[in-house]
Amino acid sequence: MFIEILVAMILGIFVGVITGLTPGIHINLVSLLVLSASPFLSYYFTLVSLACFIISMSVTHSFLDSIPSIYFGAPDSDQVLGVLPGHRYLLAGHGYIALKLTVIGSFGALLLSILLFPFFMLIVEYGYDYISGYIGYLLLLVVVRKSTTIISHQYLTTTTYILITR
Repeated sequence: MFIEILVAMILGIFVGVITGLTPGIHINLVSLLVLSASPFLSYYFTLVSLACFIISMSVTHSFLDSIPSIYFGAPDSDQVLGVLPGHRYLLAGHGYIALKLTVIGSFGALLLSILLFPFFMLIVEYGYDYISGYIGYLLLLVVVRKSTTIISHQYLTTTTYILITR
């Protein structure tokens, strides 16, 4: 089982490198292909190894997806709004700094996620019973908040850029 998970992680990293560095091939496409083929793949792999494949692919993809976005100017559809500061750095001759800051941010987010995972598990274990009746309202609140963030994102991006560069 350990060898199977290790092989799945290595394959996930390899496929994540391909999806991260190739504009237009997104992780959702590969995940959909893996999940749709999971009845066939379940004869050869366990579901845990398929999940490890998808998770390792997504982590690798998130680290490498900024390279074509910054240098080639071909962002994925989920990075169109957030790639403009990287282009500004590139046009000013500081593309390497933009890439370095992106990698530092991705690594920091990964470390923070690992540190907060035990607390999240406690919250899910003990807090689910309290919020189960309000999940619909919470999801509606998330949709409204996300919609207002997308509308005002250009203002937030400009303000953040001005504050960072001073």
